[in-house]
Amino acid sequence: MNKRIRILIVDDHELFRHGLAELLKGRDELIVVGEAGDAQEAMERVQSLRPDVILLDIQMPVTSGLELLPRLRKEFPECHVLILTAYDREQDIINALELGAAGYVLKTINPEGLLRAVRLAVRGEIALSQAAITTVARQLRGDKVNRNVDCGRTMTLTPREGDILRMLPQGLSNKEMARQLFISEHTVRAHLRNILDKLGLHNRVQAAAYSVRHGWVQPSASVQPSASVQPSASVQPLRLANPPVS
Repeated sequence: MNKRIRILIVDDHELFRHGLAELLKGRDELIVVGEAGDAQEAMERVQSLRPDVILLDIQMPVTSGLELLPRLRKEFPECHVLILTAYDREQDIINALELGAAGYVLKTINPEGLLRAVRLAVRGEIALSQAAITTVARQLRGDKVNRNVDCGRTMTLTPREGDILRMLPQGLSNKEMARQLFISEHTVRAHLRNILDKLGLHNRVQAAAYSVRHGWVQPSASVQPSASVQPSASVQPLRLANPPVS
């Protein structure tokens, strides 16, 4: 029998914590080991309970979730911190990913979606709700800033590496990316290593944040493999457009 995933819920709303804990109790593959209502209590609970995944709210009194996140990542690097919040502000999403969050999902997510996000987090993969992706893409669509910064780096990516860079913020597993691109999981892992090396990044979470920040992400139900590797300066709605060659 597989080991159950140990969950800690960190949220200042007691009613929400209790309700979520009750909801997750019916899942055989995970167990809620504790709850915390603020940053200090969260640090104490993580120290004593050693959860696999921390479901962390952003808006909390005294110390926010984003302020607590780097402390958790530094002192408990083995724990996967998944942001679970009502706020879909673009900067919060970017900050959370850059600070090492295992993903960013909204409280409007359904139970199966949350369970999938937890599974992805445990596997060390990025978990990002579609609502969060849409919010970021909407902001990028109105952003007139030139997103060809770091063009020298991204131009070293192969077309296939560009495809994978665009897919990372969707929260897909290596297996799911391999299926969509008709390649093996081993090849996906090799491309991911190359992306991190070429962009000077440390993990796939940072790569996903890079993808969002530099205009690679656009809302889509599927990925269209590209023939070019340069990110577009503007976002085309409702699809993952191939970046134009300038």
